[in-house]
Amino acid sequence: MDTRSVSQSDINRIEAHVDRLERSVYGARDTLGQAAKELDNVERSVHIFRNEFDEYMEFDKAQKELALAKIRIVGTRQKLEAQFGHYEQVRQQIVGILQALDSGLVNQETIRGCQEQLMVACPRYWLAPCLIALAAWISDDQELAHRALQEALARDDEKTSLLFALISRRARRSNAVGVWLERYFGMQDPTHMERKMVIVLDAFSNGLFGSDVREMCAEKIGAWIEELSEAPGFVEEQVERWRQAFESKHLTYSHHNYKNLPNCAENWKQIMVSLDCAAMHVEHHRYFEEIFSSRLNMQVKLNEELDRLLDTYVSNFDAEELPLRREEHMLRLIIEEEGNVTKAERRFEAEKKALDDVIDFAQLLTNAAMYPEESNASKATQKLAVALSKDWVVQSYEDLAASHRAAIPSEVPLKVDTWQGRTRDGGDAEILMREARQHFELRRDRELESVRLRAMDYFWPIAGAIALIIGLASPGGAIWGILFGIGGAAGILYGRNRVKKEREALIEKYNVLMRNTDQTIDACCTEVAAYRREHKAHEEAYEPFISYLQNISPEQYIQSDEQERMLA
Repeated sequence: MDTRSVSQSDINRIEAHVDRLERSVYGARDTLGQAAKELDNVERSVHIFRNEFDEYMEFDKAQKELALAKIRIVGTRQKLEAQFGHYEQVRQQIVGILQALDSGLVNQETIRGCQEQLMVACPRYWLAPCLIALAAWISDDQELAHRALQEALARDDEKTSLLFALISRRARRSNAVGVWLERYFGMQDPTHMERKMVIVLDAFSNGLFGSDVREMCAEKIGAWIEELSEAPGFVEEQVERWRQAFESKHLTYSHHNYKNLPNCAENWKQIMVSLDCAAMHVEHHRYFEEIFSSRLNMQVKLNEELDRLLDTYVSNFDAEELPLRREEHMLRLIIEEEGNVTKAERRFEAEKKALDDVIDFAQLLTNAAMYPEESNASKATQKLAVALSKDWVVQSYEDLAASHRAAIPSEVPLKVDTWQGRTRDGGDAEILMREARQHFELRRDRELESVRLRAMDYFWPIAGAIALIIGLASPGGAIWGILFGIGGAAGILYGRNRVKKEREALIEKYNVLMRNTDQTIDACCTEVAAYRREHKAHEEAYEPFISYLQNISPEQYIQSDEQERMLA
């Protein structure tokens, strides 16, 4: 009787231990599962933190570059002021003398005294003797005017000739305008021209020259373009220049409407670039329409318009200032781009030719059309420059658009977890979801096969059976054999229960994964379809823009009757 009592008590204890062991194992499994989830969360957090850290580092670097650029640009401008500040004084007085003469508020002695001081302060500057010559001309001192003019021509014949052509036009001395411009044109090489030639284009396009001079300008411009066009590779070079100019004006957009493709489309960057490139048709069309829709104010007095041109001409810095001016321009771009040096350098590379002192005539047209602020070109000059370059502009844009179309992705490769697929237009979402489910079902089945009883799960039943046999065969050992047998049976039951629960958890995990994958694929396909529609809508603006460019004619944008202006 004692044996049966001990047997029942031991059995109860064993069952209790097995229950506790089972709970501990399940608890350990839950803990491991929770640890795995927490590890996944940590990995995601680390990834997010890494992205945020990289963004912060980029922001911090940009802020430092921005602060440095703001400091350096002040120093550069101080250098310009220290080295060339007296040049600015000379520049300001050219137009000032002419306006003072108009008003009659300044006597000739005052004008002469100011100019003599500046002549001493600027021993090499070409504009200083020009001021002396102008003051002597006003004072009717022919000898001084002649000597000062000879000195100015010796310092820079080309700049001096153009300056006095404009001054003569302001004084309405048509013959002198023709003489000075003929002299100026005679020194021009269309392959090596100073940036100041844009002033001639400005006066020509704004109708500031008389009819005889206007015809001479038209003949010269036509001859230069013809001469340049005969050079081998010239057209190709122009097409490439305009391509660079178009790309420098091209904007990059933020594509906030796409939430899933940035994470799932392996060629997302290519998709973004293709959308940006397609959007350029409207963008560039708008840019050129703004140029050609602006109207010339014919009510501006001729003298005021010429004063503007003279002020632009003399204020346009000289070659010796160029290094500091380039440095200033680069720093200004860094400030405009809020410290993003890469973007600033890209813009500077595209715009720096507008700051070159010597360029060919075709480059001058490109600069005037696309970089009017840097080249000091008016709207009228922009119109004329585009019109004269129309054939190159059209060919360049057609080539640029063709290269962009060639880069449009024909397919969008998608990746969700371990599944990968491709779609062309997003219309095959059901097929892709079916393929994804098959992929994950196969993966699930492989994992389910690996969830089985382990060697240790078989150890306890076998050990229990052996112990039972030995115990039954041994006197007094039956109770322990029975106990070990019960323990082995409990072990196999626990193992099977564990396998069942692990398989159920694995199946649920894949069910959730497949549902989420279906939703992601469906959303991605919707966005791919939206991408194709958006791209097509942008592309529809291409033909109207090309047609707009082809209808431009140079004759439309040359002001032919300067008499419409008020001469007083």
